[in-house]
Amino acid sequence: MAAASTSPEKLNSCVKTDVFLSHDWGEDGTNHKKVEKINEAIKGLGYVTWFDNERMVGNVREQMANGIENTQCFIAFITKRYHEKVVCGTDRDNCRAEFDYASTKVPTVAVLLDPSMENTNDWKGNVGLTLGTKLYIDLSGDINDEKYLTNQLKSLEKDLTSRGIFPNKLEETTNELKVLDIRKKDNPLAKNTVENQETIPDESKDIDEIKRKAYNLRRNGKWAEAIPLYEDIIKKQTFTLGENHVDTLDTRHWLAACYFNQKDYQKATPIFQDVGEKLTSTLGENHQNTLNTRHMLALCYYNQNDYRKALPIFQDVGEKETFALGENPEHTLNTRYWLAHCYYDQNDYRKAIPIFQDVGEKRTFTLGENHVNTLTTRYWLAACYFNQKDYQKATPIFQDVGEKQTSTLGENHQNTLDTRHMLALCYYDQNDYRKALPIFQDAAEKQTFTLGENHEHTLNTRYWLAHCYYDQNDYRKAIPIFQDAAEKRTFTLSEKHVDTLTTRYWLAHCYYNQNDYRKAIPIFQDVAEKQTFTLGENHEHTLNTRYWLAHCYYDQNDYRKAIPIFQDVGEKRTCTLGENHEDTLNTRYWLASCYYEQNDYQEAILILEDVFRRQTSTFGGNHNDTVRSKELLKAMNHSPYKNGL
Repeated sequence: MAAASTSPEKLNSCVKTDVFLSHDWGEDGTNHKKVEKINEAIKGLGYVTWFDNERMVGNVREQMANGIENTQCFIAFITKRYHEKVVCGTDRDNCRAEFDYASTKVPTVAVLLDPSMENTNDWKGNVGLTLGTKLYIDLSGDINDEKYLTNQLKSLEKDLTSRGIFPNKLEETTNELKVLDIRKKDNPLAKNTVENQETIPDESKDIDEIKRKAYNLRRNGKWAEAIPLYEDIIKKQTFTLGENHVDTLDTRHWLAACYFNQKDYQKATPIFQDVGEKLTSTLGENHQNTLNTRHMLALCYYNQNDYRKALPIFQDVGEKETFALGENPEHTLNTRYWLAHCYYDQNDYRKAIPIFQDVGEKRTFTLGENHVNTLTTRYWLAACYFNQKDYQKATPIFQDVGEKQTSTLGENHQNTLDTRHMLALCYYDQNDYRKALPIFQDAAEKQTFTLGENHEHTLNTRYWLAHCYYDQNDYRKAIPIFQDAAEKRTFTLSEKHVDTLTTRYWLAHCYYNQNDYRKAIPIFQDVAEKQTFTLGENHEHTLNTRYWLAHCYYDQNDYRKAIPIFQDVGEKRTCTLGENHEDTLNTRYWLASCYYEQNDYQEAILILEDVFRRQTSTFGGNHNDTVRSKELLKAMNHSPYKNGL
């Protein structure tokens, strides 16, 4: 469609415009040039625009007021500077004056030009009050890319069309206005219609007031209080505008967001799903509002651990955002970040790593190396390497991220402490207790101060601190920490929680390694009973605890109690791990040893010969377990008591 005429005479003779463009020029005028290009593109669609280059004749304030009063829609081009002018500027600032006046007169639309302002939670004052609850049009990408600009303007056109604002040539618009005026004057039916319309109560102001209340509640985290207000707005909008209108869908989006932030995904999911489908139909599948809603739908599935549903949505939204916005905007990077998390949480580190790596590099470039989003992305990249046991790659990333978080967030911030905890685990898993121990100790002290001594993060760090002492055979230091952590976990998590039982298991091991079987046995026994109840009798944790309980009896020469436990554990491990598994064969070795110590050589040799044969076949003749079995078998065969002598 040809561009509308822009001659001053025709522009000034036209009473009505379709859109009023409000923007900040920028310090060097570059932002004005950008909006000027967008203005030409909007006119190219057939819309009549109010743009300051073409309208500023005579009294500036009067021209602005007339322009706002006689337009169908006010478009605010959001940048950081524009936001500051509207929120913090004086009454003499034109940006503030026109925005404040327009917010009371006409519908407003936000067009994002500055990617640093993409989070509407950062929009303050009247900008936040008027536009913070609405979805915006994103033009923060490269508008010199004609394909990108055309695609995003389609989104704007659909938004305007949903508001009943249709593109027309200037001459056609002027003629229609004249015809409309004639009909109002000369047509009695039309006159009656107008008169009747005046008796209908205007609910728009009422809705705007409720919106402001709901917005303020939502901004302050009062989700439950905001929900009934949003539900009331939706009823009114559905009746007056229809269920597919962009304003109705926008409100339903924020209702779902309230449920989402309350972790009520059962209610949030179907709303996001339905709104996403309707936005796809009305605005298009590539519109930023559509993509934002589908992103939230994917997050609902993610938070319910339904990665099968979340993953393809994140993937599709990420591809569409890359096409529409570019690969570097935060919208695109955030979606790809969560796509990587889907792979991570399914232990598919091979797919997660290149995405986390790419997003981390791009965020370093766009946000800076110290930005919280950059550091969080790199943290999860390191976590991928850690879970692959690639400590050579994980350690330097955790170290660097931890140092930057200490500098930007502070040494007591939870993110900093979490990263340092993972760094310590890297050292621990490499048996470098000298480096791991002071980090665990320092992190635990800071977590005790910031989170409290009973917080699970604090207890988990202290658990690993105790493990450092345990693995260095310093049971004197390990025991009181394991004991305290176990007591606190019993109180906070329950006595049957897996973390509580694991902590008590290692406490019992400390006593066992000190040959204090009197203390070790009742703990192993109690833990095994609770694990049998919570995890099942065949679970490896249960079998491992019972194995060491049997060892306590064995080391006290109480073979009568040890034999049935070793026998049962051996049979269950044969079933769950396989008859050639190292743990299965090890258990059967000690069963044979019990019979040997009881001089029951026939039973002992029968078991041990089978164990030795399997160890030789599976691990080789030089394996420590194979050599040990060979030596015991040799001792049995040479025992003077073998034949009952």
